[in-house]
Amino acid sequence: KVTIKLTPEEEQLAPEALKNLEDRYGAVEKIQEGRTTLVFKTAQGKVLKILRPSFLKSSGVVTRFIHAARKFQALPGNLFLKAHEIVYQRQHGLCYVFMEHFPGETLQNYQARKGTLPLPEAEKIIANVARNLLVLQKYGYCCRNLPPENLLLGADEQVRVTGFFLL
Repeated sequence: KVTIKLTPEEEQLAPEALKNLEDRYGAVEKIQEGRTTLVFKTAQGKVLKILRPSFLKSSGVVTRFIHAARKFQALPGNLFLKAHEIVYQRQHGLCYVFMEHFPGETLQNYQARKGTLPLPEAEKIIANVARNLLVLQKYGYCCRNLPPENLLLGADEQVRVTGFFLL
């Protein structure tokens, strides 16, 4: 396995890419950074989940991101964030999904803030995650990777899966 060390500038959006997004969606504000994506909230209250520029160099990663986003888009119900638009603009260095915003925080941030969770609370979270995974299984999918930063916890104790990498 080869690890490539990138400068912070290579991991962020180029100014012209950010301007392209602002022209299309109004003001955008970064609200989260994941290993493979940057997440921005738009002026319309929706979210842009953007593949990091360094991953655009791999056509395989771009293809998997787009195909998994399409699979998520087709899932029924409200257990998963709905994608309104899937966009790949190679000329602007952008590959992203325009999707609904789910008010909440990642499980990773929640755990960091709260520390060790009481067993009843942890059981509720696990039950909600299991419910989501059962729905994926019903449609023939499974998550390749489900880290805590790809799980959003809402005020209503619901959990939404935000990661797209499905098998």
